[in-house]
Amino acid sequence: MKKYILLFLFIFITILNSFPIQAVSTNKRQIPFEITKIDFNENYLTISGWGFFVESHHFDSSKSHSYELILTSQNSELHYSAAPIYHSQTETMRKFGTRKCNQNEYYKNGGICYYNYDYTGFEFHVPYNDLKIDENYEAKLTIHSNILPITKSTYLFYPSLIEEKIKKGKIEYRINTDLYETQLKVVDFGVFDRIQPSKNSKIHQSLKMCNFTYKYNRYFDENSIYKHVYERVFNESTTFYRVKSDVVTTCKDGRNVAREGNDYDSWIASNWVDFNGIPLTISVIDTNQPPNIHIIQHPTILMNEIKHFDFRDYIEAFDPEDGNLTNKVQVMNSVNMDKIGKYEFHLKVSDSEGKTDEKILYVTVVKNNHPPFIFAENVTIYQYEDFDYLKNVSSFDEEDGDLTSKLTYRGVVDTNTLGTYFVTYSSIDSDHEETNKTIEVHVIVNPKLRIRFISNHSSRIFYKESIPMNWITKESYLKEQLQNPKEFAHFHLSK
Repeated sequence: MKKYILLFLFIFITILNSFPIQAVSTNKRQIPFEITKIDFNENYLTISGWGFFVESHHFDSSKSHSYELILTSQNSELHYSAAPIYHSQTETMRKFGTRKCNQNEYYKNGGICYYNYDYTGFEFHVPYNDLKIDENYEAKLTIHSNILPITKSTYLFYPSLIEEKIKKGKIEYRINTDLYETQLKVVDFGVFDRIQPSKNSKIHQSLKMCNFTYKYNRYFDENSIYKHVYERVFNESTTFYRVKSDVVTTCKDGRNVAREGNDYDSWIASNWVDFNGIPLTISVIDTNQPPNIHIIQHPTILMNEIKHFDFRDYIEAFDPEDGNLTNKVQVMNSVNMDKIGKYEFHLKVSDSEGKTDEKILYVTVVKNNHPPFIFAENVTIYQYEDFDYLKNVSSFDEEDGDLTSKLTYRGVVDTNTLGTYFVTYSSIDSDHEETNKTIEVHVIVNPKLRIRFISNHSSRIFYKESIPMNWITKESYLKEQLQNPKEFAHFHLSK
């Protein structure tokens, strides 16, 4: 259980580090918006879309309001401005049966009058040079009114089905949004249940009339949830979602309102769809991998070998892009190996992009003593032969000379049983430097065992019987048995 808890915490912390801001939701009821396109140009990326806040004033001029894109990372915040461009959302937002609001009418509910939302488009240009490497920038749209003292903001979502990216040299720029929920929530009243994905599409008709003003037109019920989205179509700079609604409607505020069902294919514009999850994120990733110093061995050297010592004999450095960098490894500290002891070499290497790796090589200097050497080789003998453990085995030490007489060994060789045995020899010099060597002893079948001794004299025992050759080594045992006929007869019969 503890292992799974730690694994969960690791995954959770990793997600937190990847996204500096937690999951957020949008409020399309107050700020409808949509990111319609993201382009990667030569020197910058372009974020295009539309957005506005409702029930305040007309968005019918490029001077009525302005847009600001805010990109926030863990270490910085970037601001970009954009003037409104023509993009009409008036018909999508207009509620049936209401008049147009006057220019000096402010803060009117959509059920009283409607505002023009004609200059709702924006286009932001974000230079690549503004974005720092290894940073994740989350996007927020801020709309400033130039008519009323209103400023509203919303996190942006770009529900693309694939991750969009571009690589500039060794730097990669990625655009993505992680939506936690795919269900749709209707965020306003008076939203038509359209037959086709278009602002001017015909409207589904109910079987009854709730009010003469709204006639048989069907509407989505405010705050109703559609858990299944069957299709998504981008048309007229707006995304439309296809859901299934019930043929049965309920009269509400004089309108025929429908909820999720299985009867009609109903289309709703993204203006009325809330998002939840991780907002539009621009990630800047350096694909250049850093070099690596690999320590092959932390060596032990003799005092008289210091002058020939080269730390590069015990390391190797490699970079995925630049290849072998062993010769470019540098020692960053001063090392004077003039005494017996342990020394640290602080190593550093850099690749062509300035990325580095650092490691420590430990070098142990000992006095001029060589370990003893053991001369011993693998042995093959026949079954039942005697094995001499020290035959053709010797030991020599450069400082102490012949150490054969001090050799010890461990391991047992049973020559009566076929097989492979291991014998390990040990030799220790006067400086307590020890050397061990293990050999293999192979006990094999003697091909001469097939020869038999046959008695040709009828007066002798084993007349015309084959006698194994190895019985010769049991001569004393046989004589003892022959001297005691009763015991021999008992032995012979039992066998």
